[in-house]
Amino acid sequence: RRRTAPCRRFRRRTATGQIRAPRLPAAAGCDRDRDDSMKLHEANTAGSNLFTSYGAGHVEINKARHQGSLIVTGDSISAWPPATFDDFSEADFLQILAMQPELVLLGTGSKLRFPHPRLYAALTNAGIGVDVMDTAAACRTYNILLAE
Repeated sequence: RRRTAPCRRFRRRTATGQIRAPRLPAAAGCDRDRDDSMKLHEANTAGSNLFTSYGAGHVEINKARHQGSLIVTGDSISAWPPATFDDFSEADFLQILAMQPELVLLGTGSKLRFPHPRLYAALTNAGIGVDVMDTAAACRTYNILLAE
């Protein structure tokens, strides 16, 4: 049997035996006239810190390799004291609070791990969002937000 259209489950036979595809709304997934193209715009991130690579135990920012915990903003890179996830302390998050960010993207290494909310309570009490994710997701999310 030969398939003639991708939306076969919605096709019906007419009284003369011809197969006819009904008109369906786009939500039904069979709108052949819909334009699925995506418009891309070049991001102007010149002069900003951009994650160019990441891997086991390291990240690259503007093609420079870094290891260990970092605080990265659009215009600065600084070392951050906790060496491992288990080393997080309230004082570490107070250091970030002093920078008064709108949002904190916390990369926790190769695995997603959530620190205890009391550790970053000072940030949330100040109305600063804290998004926890694995480091790869944090790098990608940071680049997207930087480009906006």
